[in-house]
Amino acid sequence: RDRIIDCLYKSLYLYINKGRGFFFKRRKKKVIKRGILLAAVLFCPFTAAAGFEYEFARELFADRNYTMAEMLFREYIIEDPEGVDAGSAGFMSAESVYGKGAYPQALRDYLGIIEKYPATKHKYRQELFHRLAECYFRIKDYENSLKYASRLAAGYKNSYLFNDTVLIKAESLYMLGKYPEAIDALNRLDSLAEYQYHCLLYTSPSPRDRTRSRMPS
Repeated sequence: RDRIIDCLYKSLYLYINKGRGFFFKRRKKKVIKRGILLAAVLFCPFTAAAGFEYEFARELFADRNYTMAEMLFREYIIEDPEGVDAGSAGFMSAESVYGKGAYPQALRDYLGIIEKYPATKHKYRQELFHRLAECYFRIKDYENSLKYASRLAAGYKNSYLFNDTVLIKAESLYMLGKYPEAIDALNRLDSLAEYQYHCLLYTSPSPRDRTRSRMPS
């Protein structure tokens, strides 16, 4: 616990000295909310702080402070492993690891969620399949990337992740040398106008708030 408090103080110090973060936001409501969450995490009793800890971790994640967010999500799971948000905290912890670019560890964490939290697996099934496809692609395991991308593309044709998943599927097929199948996969996209001149690098850890950085193909 002392390690977490120490890291929180360091994080707060860095935010203040960089002129951004908790106390430099223009939106006063967010400032007040984060101040309350920080105080709760630092000074509330262990059991009472769990809920605040989870909310504060989400705030850190939203600010792309993935190291601190991961630490607090994991601490929340340790404190309340059977809690209603334990599975979601596990998923967000994995998202934090993904956000740091530690794809092998993120892959292990996503797979662990499927094993430990069946309800969470069902709740985040689309996101989990998508993330597994992405992680396997990034570690150059194109067979498994193709497997999970194909599952999502086949089972969730109306998903908000459908186009991105089809792109991963096409890229995996291309890397496996299956060029006709890759072209066929691309033909399933609603429109190629957004993608035809660029290859995609996925940079946002949140599939619901995805941003794409583009590089000339």
